[in-house]
Order: sequence, then structure tokens, then C-alpha cells
Amino acid sequence: LEEKKKLLGMELDDDDEDYQKELEAKKNASKLLRPLTEEESQIVKDAVHGIGPPSDTMAQINNDIVVRESMNRLQPRQWLNDEVIHYFLLMLSKRDETLKKERSHFFKSYFMTKLLNEGHASLDGKYEYRNVKRWSKKVPGKDLFALNKVLFPINQGNAHWVCAVIYMKDKRIQMYDSLGGSG
Repeated sequence: LEEKKKLLGMELDDDDEDYQKELEAKKNASKLLRPLTEEESQIVKDAVHGIGPPSDTMAQINNDIVVRESMNRLQPRQWLNDEVIHYFLLMLSKRDETLKKERSHFFKSYFMTKLLNEGHASLDGKYEYRNVKRWSKKVPGKDLFALNKVLFPINQGNAHWVCAVIYMKDKRIQMYDSLGGSG
């Protein structure tokens, strides 16, 4: 049990509710994933650690691509870029289409940047709904409020990514931060 705590990076008592929730979440997540085959592992290794022109396309769905330079950012101690984040959410969206359950929507990695005019000289940080108004027309079923979840990544200070999830039925917003920020 102590080893499990150490692996989870936790120093909590067995009775601690957060610890119990974390263990349950890890257990549930492990049920969703299967181990990669040797061939699949080699494909991942080649994509992330392989050598070649930085502009080589490593994955593509319609007009959305991930190039080798972006895949290399999946190595330890590298900054992720928006291309990797966007493509991951695109893959989740494609998976969501195949599931027979309440749907979710995954906004692009620059949703919050547009919504808050980030980087704009005179409007930086100013809420501007009209910048993203038409984006909601692409949600499954055309009704944002009928969805189960709405997810969107947020780049904080061009240095760290967090994920915000709106649980529509619960009327709750949850921030997920790998660094443990309170968001």
C-alpha cells in the first residue's frame, strides 16, 4: 500500500477521502486502457523519439495534423504545444462519436485565447463572446446545453496547460491541473 501511495505521489492516510478517490480513479482508468502490443509500442517510440525532418506529418485526420517536432514534445521535460493538445482532443472527439452515451464536446486549444482576447494589444484579458459565438454551432446535436460535458484546454502564461470541464447536467465547472493548482 505504501508503494502505491508513493507511485501516486501521495502522502495521505488510508482513511483520507482524497486518497480513496485517487485510488478509485486510477483503478477505473486502468480498466479503460489495454497494454500496447510490441508493434504499437514501437510505433509510439518511433513517433516520439524518432529522427527525421521536423515537418514530417506523423498523424493526420482531415486537415488536422501532428508533425514530428510536435510529437518530440511528448518526451519528458518538454513543453507541449497547442498542436499536440488539439490533436489529442480531436482523437477524444472521434472516440466520443462512436460511443453510445451522452455526448461531449471538445473545444480547440485556442478557445480561451479567442474568448479572452489573449495577446491582443489593447483588449488582452477582455471577455469577448462574439469571438467564439459561431464555435458552438459545431457541437454534437447543435445544442450545447444537451451535452454531458464540454472540455477545453487552457494555456496559462504560455507555460502550462490545464483542462477545464463543464459538467452540463451538474451545472459545475472543474479544472484539472497536473501541478495541483486550485484554478
